[in-house]
Amino acid sequence: MIYFVKSQNMIAEMTNNINALVDIGSSAVKRPLWDFDIGNIEDIAGTLILDINVAEVAIKDQNGTVIVQKTKLYAEQTKTFLSRSRQIFFNDQYIGDITISFTDQFYKQQKYEAILYEIFLGFLEISVLGWIVLWLSSMITKPLLNLAQVADNIASGNLDNQLRINTTDEIGTLENTILSMQNQLKAHINEIELNHDEIQALYEETTAMNEELENLVSTLDQNYQETIMALANAIEASDSYTRGHCDRVQKYAILIADKIGMSVRDKRNLHMAAILHDIGKIGVPMEILNKETPLTADEFDYIKRHSDIGYQIMKDIEFLSESAQIVLQHHERYDGKGYNNGVSGESILLSARIIGIADAYDAMTSSRAYRKTPLTRQQAIDEIILGKGTQFDSKLVEAFLEVLTFEQ
Repeated sequence: MIYFVKSQNMIAEMTNNINALVDIGSSAVKRPLWDFDIGNIEDIAGTLILDINVAEVAIKDQNGTVIVQKTKLYAEQTKTFLSRSRQIFFNDQYIGDITISFTDQFYKQQKYEAILYEIFLGFLEISVLGWIVLWLSSMITKPLLNLAQVADNIASGNLDNQLRINTTDEIGTLENTILSMQNQLKAHINEIELNHDEIQALYEETTAMNEELENLVSTLDQNYQETIMALANAIEASDSYTRGHCDRVQKYAILIADKIGMSVRDKRNLHMAAILHDIGKIGVPMEILNKETPLTADEFDYIKRHSDIGYQIMKDIEFLSESAQIVLQHHERYDGKGYNNGVSGESILLSARIIGIADAYDAMTSSRAYRKTPLTRQQAIDEIILGKGTQFDSKLVEAFLEVLTFEQ
């Protein structure tokens, strides 16, 4: 029973993560679909198809026309057991659909395990019944001793020893029940023996698939995290100056979190927010992101929208809802002069204050479109120190400087 329930729980967990993956896809693609940005839509679909469980990704416009479709090479030879679709809305306006199809290997696994479970349960019931009869035989009558002997024979695989029924009372009824069960089990065993080769093949295949299933479950969370990282990299791929930025910001942020003793739960939300803090740049035109000359006021206003766009993408995905709030605030300043909402001091989420420091440091020490030569490590540290109490939380700056000193 425990083994069977464990397998069922594995399948249920995968189904939940499949639903979450479709939610991520629908949220990530809605802005590019609204802008009809085929390049970004292609990138997002290409990222989703990387998931080991995904066979096909299709994105349609509001007229039902498929505008992007990604299919794995083996998909035509592999049946799919499940498809999930989501309608996509932007500003409360229906703009299309996304459909993700998944392979059928886990349903096959469940089928094979059910066959073995049924056989195992039959033998288990007979064994338990045999012990019950043995216990009763010490307190009741000799017919029960015969029942115990026959039940024990059945449990050990001897189905040829028949009962002699000499009573008509409750014991006789029990004898009849055991005799009927014995005959049914014998017929079932005969049927299994006739199909021995098939059962043996199923058993071996089930054993191999169960090992694979456990390996998949053990790595499912890692694959899920890699899918999220790939969505962030879809933005970085179009901007040669910020490649690796999200990963480095995540690394610095977690080092600060470890230094101040942040809880595991809060650190997980920080990790997701740091990776996805720039996901809103999906909604910013590439010519603005890659502009080498100073931005106009209107262009800077467009850039400032990316934290809100990122929040809108993430807020309706249950496991990212807390991280979405962090993304929304990661450009707020400690003195209240940041954006989007002018929040100040400790009213800014702790994780958002951490990402603000990590983001600024990596931006200063990396090449950008508007600054080809990055600052040196010491120059960037000096700038961070200058921002204590104004742009940054002073205590977090001290923690960050200690981390950098230790790393050096």
